[in-house]
Amino acid sequence: MSSVDIVKEGDFIIVKIASVLRLAELKSNKPQYFGKRRARLFSTIGHPYGSFFEMLSDGSLIKVEKPDDLEKLPLKVDGCDQVKDNRSLTDTGESQKLTTSDIEAFKKQGLSGKEMVKKIVENSRSFQEKTAFAKEKYLRKKQRKYMSVVQILKPNVRLLAEMYYIQGPLKIGNLRIDSLSQMLAFCNITSGGKYIIMDTVNGLLTAAVLERLGTEGCAVQLHLGHFSLNTYQHIIKALNLPRTILQSLLHNIDLKNVVPLLRGMEEVPMVIDPSVADSHAKEHNTKAEEKKDHIQKVKEILRPKNMDSLLVAVKHHPANVLQLLDLLSFSRPFAIFSMYQEPLVDCYVKLKSRGDIISLNISETWLRKYQVLPERTHPCYYMSGTGGFLLTGIKVAPKNQL
Repeated sequence: MSSVDIVKEGDFIIVKIASVLRLAELKSNKPQYFGKRRARLFSTIGHPYGSFFEMLSDGSLIKVEKPDDLEKLPLKVDGCDQVKDNRSLTDTGESQKLTTSDIEAFKKQGLSGKEMVKKIVENSRSFQEKTAFAKEKYLRKKQRKYMSVVQILKPNVRLLAEMYYIQGPLKIGNLRIDSLSQMLAFCNITSGGKYIIMDTVNGLLTAAVLERLGTEGCAVQLHLGHFSLNTYQHIIKALNLPRTILQSLLHNIDLKNVVPLLRGMEEVPMVIDPSVADSHAKEHNTKAEEKKDHIQKVKEILRPKNMDSLLVAVKHHPANVLQLLDLLSFSRPFAIFSMYQEPLVDCYVKLKSRGDIISLNISETWLRKYQVLPERTHPCYYMSGTGGFLLTGIKVAPKNQL
């Protein structure tokens, strides 16, 4: 097993509790809280990703050696009573004999999760009246609540996208995983390519491109305002990429430094602010020179205007980034994402009049999750209404250059 598959100190990890995903960084041994539960995640260091751990009341974690046993229900469910139904059952809150204080007392006694579930079932007046399916659902629900088992997963873009979408879709501009995957597929993001990215969705789109690049290629991230060379967005950090690889793949530049390239204007030299205090002048000048050199390097990448694709996911109107298409080679694709359809319609009209864009299309992705179980296959009850809209197309040579 390679070292990249082992949890290490300083790594970002994804903690999965039932269907809930949480991102955590192993930078200190302080307990981290997941709702009302606390966990000392340093216990996971040295174990392979994908391992299961049982969370004890004091926050310590004990590795589960046989994860397959977690799927086994604490009680056997008899399937011969399928003629039953739940019509006579009403939720009055009186079917459970145990009180909250009783359950807390069982926890203090050190009862295991399975023993807790058995106690609860034995004191339920309505359990035996349920159908086999309802019994199994009830047992799994109680098992998730009282067994406190967590799984440690290696962060990747799919898990991060799902996690952020569940926690707060607006943080990532409603960019759902299916829309993100369509952008990557249409723009043919592969290792060794050169891509331009405009990302105001918390770095999710940039992280997805970096994951596809691996160790070779170039991703130029454009910023509307100021940027820092050594500060990366949280989602990008969560990929656990070595800093040397990250610095070789990801290049940053602000939009105002790109506009002169598009217009064929001479470069404006960067002027160092003379108002800086003498005690900090040297440090300030050094950082300014580093940033100037970096911007100059990015300009050299963009100047030939032979980038492989443009990917845009912004929360504002994307019309001001359409000029970036001039930096692409001919026969190269682009994809623009927006939460709303109207901004993309405006862009569609503008691009249609350029004369060098073909295959323009506005689409809305539709994702529907299903529960697939024997005799219980149906769409999930809680689903997102929309995953946003995509404007895609291909830049070609204008007629006057043919």
